[in-house]
Amino acid sequence: MKRDYKKIINELIKKSFPNLRREVIFVIEKNIFNLKYSAIAVYSFFFSWIIVHPKVQKYSKSSLDALFVHELAHLNLIINRTFIDKIKFLFKWLFTKKGKEDFERDADILTVKKGYGKERLKLIEESKKTYTKQQLKKMRKGYLTPKQIKYYMKKFGKK
Repeated sequence: MKRDYKKIINELIKKSFPNLRREVIFVIEKNIFNLKYSAIAVYSFFFSWIIVHPKVQKYSKSSLDALFVHELAHLNLIINRTFIDKIKFLFKWLFTKKGKEDFERDADILTVKKGYGKERLKLIEESKKTYTKQQLKKMRKGYLTPKQIKYYMKKFGKK
């Protein structure tokens, strides 16, 4: 049964990202060139995309919430930048590993700050099941570890 991702995302925007209410966000389910991902957020000045891998149909509701909050956090982090800062961010993200790692870390921290730490921990466990051990070793760095997530949950009082 295909889930209504757009409905989930709209509920999360209403609850946790009111500044994204006026943004046009398209949601599609697609396996892109056999890339290893659960979801990808793509920002443009006029609209954004959240591309969801078909494998997430098997994820629990709480894991989907964490996944989409993480992707919305990416969009939120970009949208709140000035035009010049967006350009600087784009170059840093495109041309450095640190730029990508920082972006993932910042989205995870915002996910926890918004109150989705437990869900993020569940998502880590569920998504691990969809990758081989070799793929897990090659995963992009920057995502918070479970230990770091728990640290931020405590720091933000979001247990």
